[in-house]
Amino acid sequence: MCIAAAGRVLKTLQIHVETDIEDSVEIDRELVYSLELQGMEKAMHQINYTQGSRDMPFYCVGYSVTNYYLNGYVMKKLDGQKGSTIGADILSTFLPSEVVGSLYKVVEKAGLEVYSLTLEPIAAIEVAIPEKLPAPQYRACGYRSWNERYCNHIEREHCRLRDDTTGR
Repeated sequence: MCIAAAGRVLKTLQIHVETDIEDSVEIDRELVYSLELQGMEKAMHQINYTQGSRDMPFYCVGYSVTNYYLNGYVMKKLDGQKGSTIGADILSTFLPSEVVGSLYKVVEKAGLEVYSLTLEPIAAIEVAIPEKLPAPQYRACGYRSWNERYCNHIEREHCRLRDDTTGR
């Protein structure tokens, strides 16, 4: 089941991340995804430690890359390119751990399993925008337990959260 959380207590954060790479390496999806995860780590640290949210930790519920960069130049995508520096501007969204944990608990008590978690506005966009119009790519982050973090790329047609125990 894909559930949508209300964003009454959400926080958003714009992060820029950059990393140096070998000039001879062709950029692939795995390298881009690694860059995005670096951005998420940076955002998570800033939300939970720099902005004073230690007593109420926030968890990532979604992020979107607003720009990619190759050697300082804005790029639509990085896959297949070569360069010495790659970067990304990432807009990430966070909800308090209590909200995320409570949603999962309620669904579990109902005898159901959470397949993925999104925000209500994102879910509304999926319904409101016709299939033939391109929707922006959206990535979801979620937490199955307090100790393990799972992130995966979400395409418009697939709304899922990876669970290492079931292979989904």
